[in-house]
Amino acid sequence: MTVRTSMSALLLAALLAATAATTGEDAVTERVLIDFAAPGAAEAWRPVHDVVMGGESRGGLTATDQGTAVFAGALSLANRGGFASVRTRPGDYGFAGGDALAVRALGDGRRYQLRLRTDDAFDGVAYRAFFTPPAGEWADIRIPFSDFESSFRGRPVPGAPALDPAAVRSVGLLLADGQAGPFRLEVARIVAYRPVPDIP
Repeated sequence: MTVRTSMSALLLAALLAATAATTGEDAVTERVLIDFAAPGAAEAWRPVHDVVMGGESRGGLTATDQGTAVFAGALSLANRGGFASVRTRPGDYGFAGGDALAVRALGDGRRYQLRLRTDDAFDGVAYRAFFTPPAGEWADIRIPFSDFESSFRGRPVPGAPALDPAAVRSVGLLLADGQAGPFRLEVARIVAYRPVPDIP
């Protein structure tokens, strides 16, 4: 009886220690960066289109009654334009040790960009990754942080540092696929992940 009690005590102690270890910040394996089911989530986004350089593209991001948001408008190639985008206001969107993002989205067959910024400047270097959600069908699209490339006004930035997931200050969506016409991308959430820690 004493042996069994001692073994039980040891097992309980081990279980409590494991639980304590997994409740620390280092053990968190995901962070929801964007959840459009949250009240007012869509209000944190603002449009930035090619009108800043004389273009005529238009669009914006609006909340739906289904807990999602729709990035929609029309892309124009007039006046050497050709991009429409929305982005969040600066905030804490970083996730130290993160290795990927997952975007739950319903697309229109067009190729979009997910864009991340690591400072609060309006203009400057951004990090972009391309994704094409299937038309008319919800999908969870995984994008490794290593796929994000530095970009400034649509062009790569040689020598720029690799994206630091812990330093992300804003999240954006952009369309610049060279095809004029209406577009529609519906997004439910964007989640950041880090590898699951090994259990010794």
